[in-house]
Amino acid sequence: MLFSLGFFFLTCLSFRAEGSHRIKADGHFTKYLSQLVQEFNENPTHPRFNCVILPPRVTGDKLENFLCPKVFIWCPVTHYRLDIKCPIHRCLLKPRFFTDQLSKVSARNPRLVYDLRGNGLLVQRMYVCNYNGMSHRYLSASETIFQSVPRLYSDNCFPFVMFYKLACTKELLDLLETQILQWVSFLKVR
Repeated sequence: MLFSLGFFFLTCLSFRAEGSHRIKADGHFTKYLSQLVQEFNENPTHPRFNCVILPPRVTGDKLENFLCPKVFIWCPVTHYRLDIKCPIHRCLLKPRFFTDQLSKVSARNPRLVYDLRGNGLLVQRMYVCNYNGMSHRYLSASETIFQSVPRLYSDNCFPFVMFYKLACTKELLDLLETQILQWVSFLKVR
């Protein structure tokens, strides 16, 4: 019963997310996101990229800075200096582009992450396997990559729970489970 209620709620949330997979942003936030990705490329092991990056909020700042979402950049290959092999061909995956494009709908759009205190964006890196002239790609937060990353990094360093069409923080999922348990216990009492 509990599992079916949780599954129903997440299914409803995913249908809601289906229409919101396109994130609209103005030029200000697009420039801010490009700057964050550039900073990551220049110094990928910086501790700033260990957690979710909050937007700059300075007293007296422009209103547009207060409307920027949180951002998490996930690229375990460059950030943690890991060698991740293709699960099919066993050759090293090469990091390519980031999912940081906001100007049009494409495979390079960041993923929306639901949170209790304001939603955020997950910027992933595309990894490419080039084997005998053939290539295939993986997103850095895909289940295939998580299975290849040592558990220390995948469990403790990635703050989200990924589903097929949506992602949410672990805190939001904990709250949902608690609310469902309370609702079920209330129904049993009646």
